[in-house]
Amino acid sequence: MIAGIALAVVVVAAILFLVGPGSKSGSQQAGDSNKSLTRSDVPERIKVPEMGEEVGKGVAAPEAVASASVTGNNKYRIFSIAADKNAFSPDTIIANVGDVVHINFTAVDKTYDLTIPDYGMKQIVHKGETKVLEFQTVNAGKFMFYCDLCGGLNSEVKGYVIATK
Repeated sequence: MIAGIALAVVVVAAILFLVGPGSKSGSQQAGDSNKSLTRSDVPERIKVPEMGEEVGKGVAAPEAVASASVTGNNKYRIFSIAADKNAFSPDTIIANVGDVVHINFTAVDKTYDLTIPDYGMKQIVHKGETKVLEFQTVNAGKFMFYCDLCGGLNSEVKGYVIATK
């Protein structure tokens, strides 16, 4: 019985890996398999903040930045996002394409989730908990994340990961 459940989990994980990020039907518009409801172009004049730099309102300042590889320019960036009073704070993360983004996600006043459909990620966090989401930005774009438990795409509980070149 346990072996069967473990096999089913492995099969589902393999299918999700093969299908890849951005393939969930909720991230696509009807009739247009290449157009995402949660992805848009990178805004002009976007600057990736480094540690200790001033950031705009709602933009997450990285808590740590380190080289992600010996040979490349990719960075490992750590951010924290809190969900409280039906809002993410901060609500925008900016990184370079190829960077590894590590998010410490905390639910302050109730249970929230952080769903990033273009990366195939969802993390549910109960009041008082902190959990981690980690992924590598693979394409340039402005990717919406939101709380599915709070109303999904129609919710005011949303934010953005901006990956720029």
